[in-house]
Amino acid sequence: MTDEDMKEAKDTDNFKFHWLHPDVESRATGTHGDGLYAVRDIAAGACVLIFGGYILTVEQEAQLAGKLGDNGVQITKDLVICSTKTEEWGGGNFLNHSCEPNAGFKGQIAVVAMRDIRSGEQITIDYAMVLYHSPGGPAYRLDCLCGALTCRGVVTDGDWRIAALQAKYRGWFQPFLQEEIDKLGHHCPGTAPGAVLSVPTSHREATTCYPPPPLSYPAVNIEIKPSIILPGEIGVFATRRFAKDALIVPAAHFADVRLLEWAGFETLDALTKRKLMGYCPGTPEGLLAPADLNYISVAWQMNHSCQPNVGFNANDDFVAMRAIKRGEELCWDYAFAETNPRFRMKCRCGAVDCRGVVTGRDWQHLMLEPKKRNYFSTD
Repeated sequence: MTDEDMKEAKDTDNFKFHWLHPDVESRATGTHGDGLYAVRDIAAGACVLIFGGYILTVEQEAQLAGKLGDNGVQITKDLVICSTKTEEWGGGNFLNHSCEPNAGFKGQIAVVAMRDIRSGEQITIDYAMVLYHSPGGPAYRLDCLCGALTCRGVVTDGDWRIAALQAKYRGWFQPFLQEEIDKLGHHCPGTAPGAVLSVPTSHREATTCYPPPPLSYPAVNIEIKPSIILPGEIGVFATRRFAKDALIVPAAHFADVRLLEWAGFETLDALTKRKLMGYCPGTPEGLLAPADLNYISVAWQMNHSCQPNVGFNANDDFVAMRAIKRGEELCWDYAFAETNPRFRMKCRCGAVDCRGVVTGRDWQHLMLEPKKRNYFSTD
């Protein structure tokens, strides 16, 4: 949406195509357009949004100009509810996706908090709750940047078929999708296939009913333990088996990384500088550092090895370079990202082909090695 479109939408705010909870507002996310945010705490079960608009066929919506052709919410296999001009846009047009959402559908047009939502938190749904590919409509594919540990990386209009999501979002899907899922026979224990879900009949009912179903929790894939590669230090270990090229840590998990230029680095105290040099890849311009080193995630503890089992894919996700066993220490070659010509580190990895010293110029010759050349960072 352009700034001009945003202005038009805000200038016509009194024309309520969409109903928005009074404690919810739309504003820039800073990373992917605009989103909806809670300005005060919102209790689980509260209705945060009700969609409005015209009822069009999927084919009719696809014929609308520009982003208008992808602004609706599918309410049946063949129908959507949508706006036909930007002046009609409202809260519903800024509802973003997350693979760990805090809101879901109750009925065809109401979006309800799945859990307590804290002030300042972005309100999201999982697009798997609503996306369905209809004949005559365009296929949907989104490169996901939500940053959740369970991020799928890519969101499509077929994700509703994933059994794990069917169980996770039981009761939060668009009703027509829930019916399709029930026909497939996938259902949660204790819930009969084809069970009718209650639908809100008023704003008051939508804001006070619907206790959320139990939420699933991301599986633990990695953990911190005393390092085998570097005795006396800590390292990151696999808690399950990973196949070759399997996703270990999505790039979105490092979304707060920014360039700390060398001039700014020199103003820091000695301890902070030492820790930053120990954790962060360098470039000729500065360090690729997290926003706050005090709150780094488990993945930052992954050590170097000249014989790594982890590297980067084309999206800069951490992936397995080979099959990894449960309990194996995860490690990557710092040359995959380190380009600071001043960088020099004595290596104690113990690999047969250990280089002895790791430098910021190693990438120049390692990119020629067949086993490593496809696992360098693209940044």
